Formats: sequence, structure tokens, C-alpha cells
Amino acid sequence: MTEEQARTGDGRTEVLRLPLERIDRAQTTGELDGFIKLVARNNILVGATVVAPVAGEVINELALAIQSKATLRQLSSTIHVYPTYGLGIQQLASRATIADFAGGWQGRLLRRLMGR
Repeated sequence: MTEEQARTGDGRTEVLRLPLERIDRAQTTGELDGFIKLVARNNILVGATVVAPVAGEVINELALAIQSKATLRQLSSTIHVYPTYGLGIQQLASRATIADFAGGWQGRLLRRLMGR
């Protein structure tokens, strides 16, 4: 599903994008042009785009995640080998999971307990 298609449906749509230059594997190979984009609706992965020299190797995980209706939390907790381009998927999903936690009742409670 594209970003535009996801936005026309019901629920909260989130689009996460990570340039390859922020992925350690891309830095080691010098292949910095490209990005990974995840599209989620209600925290479930519904679309993805990978523009990278190894896009064909990375997109398989995302296709399976979409077919399985995986959540961003599930993607963030999936173990990825370091350093690989696939680690960018985990980085993006973790960013969203942490933001959800921080904005939810658990995050508010934690901030209150810490006096912030």
C-alpha cells in the first residue's frame, strides 16, 4: 500500500523514512544514496519502499511482515544481524515504538514517577 492509499483508510497512518546514510552497513560500503520507507496504519505495517543497491534482499522481510500483518513493535523486536541494511528496518520500527510508548499511558506514568 502506498502512503496515499494508507491515508485514505480509517485509522492513524504513520510514515517512517530513513536515509541510507544513517545505516551503518551503507556507510561501510559507501552506498549512501537511497532510503527505506515504512507505511503503517494503526501500528500495522501496510506498505514499504526500499531504494537501495540491495533493495531486493531487504524487501523480502517487509513483504512477509505486510502479509503477516506485523506491527511496528514486532519489527522493532526482530533480531537483525549487524551491520546489514535490514537493520534500518529495525531502527525505523524502534523509533515508532519508542514514540508510542513515550506518548502512551506508560510513558506518562514513567515521567510522573521520575518527577518530569
